[in-house]
Amino acid sequence: MATPTTNTARPAKIIAGATPFGAPLKDALVSFLREELGIEVIDLGTGHSIAADVGLRVSSSGGSGVHGLVVCGVDSISSMLANKFPGATATGCRSVDARSICNSNILVVSPLTGGSAKDILLAWLDTAFKSPCPVSNGQPWSDDVQESLDRFHIKMTKIGIIQENPTSATMKFKAQSVEPAHHHTSGHEQLVLKGKMSVWNLSKKKRYDLVAGNYLFTPGGDVHMVKYHEDTKFFVKWHGHCDMFFDTAEKAIDE
Repeated sequence: MATPTTNTARPAKIIAGATPFGAPLKDALVSFLREELGIEVIDLGTGHSIAADVGLRVSSSGGSGVHGLVVCGVDSISSMLANKFPGATATGCRSVDARSICNSNILVVSPLTGGSAKDILLAWLDTAFKSPCPVSNGQPWSDDVQESLDRFHIKMTKIGIIQENPTSATMKFKAQSVEPAHHHTSGHEQLVLKGKMSVWNLSKKKRYDLVAGNYLFTPGGDVHMVKYHEDTKFFVKWHGHCDMFFDTAEKAIDE
C-alpha cells in the first residue's frame, strides 16, 4: 500500500500470542501497541497452538472490534489454525503493501520476514481495506476490482468442506519451513513430488528423510514434526476426518 492512511478505526483490543520461536518479536510488538499506540492488548503468551487460541478469542468476540496478532516462524500454519473459527480471518503478511486487498482481522507475522514487522503491523492497523497501493499505481481501485474484493470476503465466510472422508490435497512449503510437533485424528499418506523434507515420528522415535518419489504413511495419533530443507511439494491423502492437535505434542516433547 502507499503511505498508510488513518481513515480506518483502529481496533479497541488485540489478542496476541506467539510460538516459542516468535516470542521475542511478539513481546516487542505488544509493547509497541500498548506504550506507543495505547491499544489494549491481551497477551496469551506462547505455545505451539497459540494461533488457535487467538482465533477462538477473536471469533467469540462477535466482530466487536477485537483483532488478533500471532507471531510464529511458519505464518501459513498459524493462519490455518486461526482460520478454523467462524469470523476469524487470519493471514500471514510479509509486506506493508498487502493490507490494501486483505481485510483480515488477525495478523500473522514471522521473525524471518525481511521487512519490518513493526511497519507491517502499523500499516495493518491504519490502512483501510481497498486503499490505493503501488499495484493500483496509487489510484483508487476500479469499481469492478472493489466489487470483486467485497464479494470474495463475503463468500469466504460461507466456504465449507465438500468432502471429509477421505480428502486429499497438493501442498507446498518453502525451504526451511518447519511444522512443530503435532498429531492428526486420522492417518495420512504423503507422496513427495518435489524437494526434500524430513519427518521425525516422535511416537516411534524414527526419522524419515524424503525426496521426490518417496512415500510415507503416518498413523493417526502419531506425534511428528517436519522440516522442509528445500522448496517442497507433495500430495497428501487423509484416511478420514483430519484435524491437527498440538496439546499431546507438547506433552511428548516435555517427556
